[in-house]
Amino acid sequence: MKQCIVLFLFMLSIFQGCKNSNDSNTDSLTLTITVSNITQLGETNGSLDLTVSGGTAPYEYLWSNGETSEDIDSLAAGVYSVTVTDDDGETKSDSAEVLLPEVIVFCSDRTGNNEIYLMNLDGSNLIQLTNNTGEEWSCVWSPDGSKIAYASNLEGNYDIYIMNADGSNQQRLTDNTADDHGPSWSPDGSRIAFWSDRDGDREIYIMEIDGSGLQKITSNAIMDTSPKWSPDGSKITFYSDQYGGPDVLVMDADGTNRQALTSSAGRNFLPDWSPDGMQIVFESDRHGPLELYLMNSDGSNQERLTFMNGDNHEPDWSPDGTKIVFVSFQNGNFDISVINPDGTGLRNITSHSANDFSPSWYPIQ
Repeated sequence: MKQCIVLFLFMLSIFQGCKNSNDSNTDSLTLTITVSNITQLGETNGSLDLTVSGGTAPYEYLWSNGETSEDIDSLAAGVYSVTVTDDDGETKSDSAEVLLPEVIVFCSDRTGNNEIYLMNLDGSNLIQLTNNTGEEWSCVWSPDGSKIAYASNLEGNYDIYIMNADGSNQQRLTDNTADDHGPSWSPDGSRIAFWSDRDGDREIYIMEIDGSGLQKITSNAIMDTSPKWSPDGSKITFYSDQYGGPDVLVMDADGTNRQALTSSAGRNFLPDWSPDGMQIVFESDRHGPLELYLMNSDGSNQERLTFMNGDNHEPDWSPDGTKIVFVSFQNGNFDISVINPDGTGLRNITSHSANDFSPSWYPIQ
């Protein structure tokens, strides 16, 4: 009888051991994070969905923002890390980034008046930022994305204004009987360059972002216009008819050391720097209609980018340098398109019976 009891207890211990071993997952912890990015500028609707496998349940979670749930939501843009600890004390960490949408600000006469709009690059979340009796042109983001500079004739002639990114707190920076146009922020956001005909011809000026400290940095009996700062703030590219052009030129940020970058037949103008400062995109009609061209920042290696047989204007680089947004006249009006710097990926962003123009890429991505 004792032998039967001993045998029974031995078999029971084996059974329990097998059962316990099946309850524990000996695989290592594996983490998978699914990201839902922010859908609209100014929102905090990003989310991260964490899936855990392996290890031994239950699990404990600790995110870098202090959350202890498996999934987190209502997130702003940024990188979030998580550490998972299983019931046996094994830990595993991973991270993921919540991104902002690709956003542009642009001008349009779709209400019958030139106003400023905000829109995701896929055409969603269109928001009208201004509703003025004046006409708005040349809208451009500040480097930190908090403000927009633009030209408006709200008070009669065109002056330079700034406003918050949501359209609030519109402020007039210049007050002159002539026209001021084409604002361009310095990379550190402390100054704005623009062009004005206040002295009888178009010249380039620089001022502080409150309108003070006005400096005239070109002074010629010729047209100098449409300044754009280099990414490092040391130079300004612009276009000028100094050589009969107009042609694209570059100068030091104080107006000295002017150098021509283009010298071909036809018109060459409206240049913009790539984010790394290595290339400049510009428009030219050297081969017929206005098309976009690329060149190195020293003027070498000039190559045609678009072949659309319609006027293409106002190119602006994406902050990561992978795309260029621009205005194209294709179907009887101006719409906004985007293209990769190698000429691929061409597509329309807007398709409206009105005119859309002056696109500027949100500088943070």
